[in-house]
Amino acid sequence: MDLNDFKEAQKWQDTCLYYAEKYEGRTPATLALYGEATKLFEQAGNLPRALQMMRIYDKIKDSVFKLQRLEKINELEQKYNKATNERTIRELDQQRSIYILLSLAGLLAVIVIAFFFRQQSLKQKHTILETEQRLNRARMNPHFFFNSLTALQKFALQENNGAAMASNLSRFSNIMRETLESTYKEYVTIEDEMEFLTQYLEVQKVRFPKTFSYEVTAPDDLEVDELQLPSMIIQPFIENSIEHGFAGVDYPGKIEVAFSKQGEELLVRISDNGKGLNTESEKNNAHISRASQIIKDRLYLLNLKHKTKAQFTIENKAIGYGVEVVINLPLIYTDSK
Repeated sequence: MDLNDFKEAQKWQDTCLYYAEKYEGRTPATLALYGEATKLFEQAGNLPRALQMMRIYDKIKDSVFKLQRLEKINELEQKYNKATNERTIRELDQQRSIYILLSLAGLLAVIVIAFFFRQQSLKQKHTILETEQRLNRARMNPHFFFNSLTALQKFALQENNGAAMASNLSRFSNIMRETLESTYKEYVTIEDEMEFLTQYLEVQKVRFPKTFSYEVTAPDDLEVDELQLPSMIIQPFIENSIEHGFAGVDYPGKIEVAFSKQGEELLVRISDNGKGLNTESEKNNAHISRASQIIKDRLYLLNLKHKTKAQFTIENKAIGYGVEVVINLPLIYTDSK
């Protein structure tokens, strides 16, 4: 309404009224909606609808107020009955009072125990919510979007290749969409994750031309369209390899992401041939620590839900340069709950 987009406002107003009538019934909230609808249609110049909303408002107003009065009467009756019961209890003899006191003591103990477990549950939920908020803020470095747009702008000016520009813009838009949708997706299939990583790496290659090559592989017998893993769990490690692992090196970098199944686990190996962990700057160490904590939090929630032992390791390669990350995940299929 503030934007004067009355057509859109009317659409959502009708939706609200539909679900209010269907699930709430004639309640004060529904009554308020009809009052707002009257104002909306009047401002939009749709006077017949405004008159219709006003008539419905007047029709249900009395029944709503009557219901409120009945609820108030019921509340007073309950208070009266409670007061009467308390007075009756006080008039009982001493022996019965002792039994009642013992019963109340037992009830109080149950309430205390229930309150304790409830507090523990609330703390756990609070921790989970905080973790989810940190994940939503840290899923993708916001500077990546700005830097990618700048790189694409330079590419457009220098290369003058419309087809390549359109392809890169398509990849970038897909990355943005998948990043936003991952906030609501708990899991993605290996197939979708491989496609996302490929698009992400292609856009990063526009930012860092001739800096690195990559491979994202899975064996032919792996059910990539059925097996799932937590969304956005691999990208932080790849980002670290590109942003920090290859910084300042004088040789071609390479990133390898390999999916495989080992027994009852899904293995994800992420490796690069960059500088490694020991020679990284303080800034990179902070990035690794932050990324590791995010993944630890996500695996903790995964283990809590599926009662598994998902984990990951990150260390320098035993031979040659670079870092290798190994993520052990449970086998979660698309039809799993």
